[in-house]
Amino acid sequence: MIGWNTAWGSGAFAHFVTGLFDTARTPLELDAATAAWTVSAISYIAAAWLVGLGLHVVAGVAVIVWLRRARANAEQLYPAGHFRYGAGWAIGSWFVPIMNLVVPFKIVGEVWTASRPGLGLEAAELSRQPTDPRVGWWWACWLGSWAVSWISARVPGSPAALGLLSTVSALLEIGAAVLLIVIVRRISR
Repeated sequence: MIGWNTAWGSGAFAHFVTGLFDTARTPLELDAATAAWTVSAISYIAAAWLVGLGLHVVAGVAVIVWLRRARANAEQLYPAGHFRYGAGWAIGSWFVPIMNLVVPFKIVGEVWTASRPGLGLEAAELSRQPTDPRVGWWWACWLGSWAVSWISARVPGSPAALGLLSTVSALLEIGAAVLLIVIVRRISR
């Protein structure tokens, strides 16, 4: 999903840039001041997009590494638990299409459940235990951000509509990030 968000972000960026020139005049017919402003705006947008892309890559790698370690630790803390997915899926599940819509959520849920003190389960599968709602809300925000980003990259619309969709996507992503921080802190303590 990390790769998909990057690809959709690229599409949205390209759609925005081409929208700057979607007027009756061609870029060659613009006056010098407008052309200079347009080039400057595109340069700033491109720089901001590249910084955002870099931050997404770094954050994505950090989350995947943390989840792999947390999954391995959960197995050490709770050896009686029957985990549905092996520790390797903590990495691989993010990159397998369709699975990446469900499996990372399930792995985080199992790790969350296994990290609860005094769980007291003898042979029950951890995946059958109720997961904390914060894990569900985190995943809903993440998938919502992804879906809104996907829609905004594919649906033609006015700059105002695309801006609104981008804002909704960003807010959902911020919500997912905050909830993930809460989850990581809770599991890691």
